[in-house]
Amino acid sequence: MKAEIGDAYMLETTVLDSHGTARTVRRLNPLLKTVEACETKMVVLSKTLGLTPVDREKAKPTRPHEDTSQPTPGTVDWILQEHAKKLSQDSDGLPA
Repeated sequence: MKAEIGDAYMLETTVLDSHGTARTVRRLNPLLKTVEACETKMVVLSKTLGLTPVDREKAKPTRPHEDTSQPTPGTVDWILQEHAKKLSQDSDGLPA
C-alpha cells in the first residue's frame, strides 16, 4: 500500500463549486488513513505477541520439546524394547 502512495501525500482533484465552476482542490491521499490504521494494528499485535524488545523479556518461554525417540518407561513399547534387548543378549536365542 505504501508503494501505491509513493510520494503523493497530497492529491489534486477537480470539484465543482455551487456555481458550477470547476476548481482544483488539494487533499490528503485517502490511503494515508488506511496505512495509519494498519500500522497501529501491527504495533498492538507485535506487543501482544511479545515481538517488541520490551515485551520479549516479559514473554514466558515454552516448555522444551520432549525426546520421543525412546519409549516412556512402563509403556508397552518400552517393555517390548527391553525384552528385545534381553533376547539379543542371550546366546541361544531363547527367553531367559
